[in-house]
Amino acid sequence: MVSTVGDDGCARVPVSGRILESALLLRLLRLEHHLPEVRSRLTSFLRAQDPGHDEAGQLDSAILSWLFPDRKTIDPADVERASATGISGFVTDRRRHFARALAVIFGAASQPCARPVPRPSPRPAG
Repeated sequence: MVSTVGDDGCARVPVSGRILESALLLRLLRLEHHLPEVRSRLTSFLRAQDPGHDEAGQLDSAILSWLFPDRKTIDPADVERASATGISGFVTDRRRHFARALAVIFGAASQPCARPVPRPSPRPAG
């Protein structure tokens, strides 16, 4: 993965090195205390990003605020609510859980889910 980080600090992976992928790589490298030169390039790239605060950029803005405490902090619950828009309950729940999982990964929340995820009932033996 580290080899995908270009000189400009952008992680060039199959999805063209968007904010999410670069931020996840930076978070991993920070937690592992590895490769300070790569962390520096990732940090420079991410600090230069301004995804805006419209619906499309809200999750990226939240990720950046969770990575860099000097940016305006965004409440994970606000991101969950904003992510809970969709055409079906499945899409809505999936987006909400994804936003919550990212908040946990980036250290902005301590619970993996706001409510337990239902599990299928075991089939009776026999």
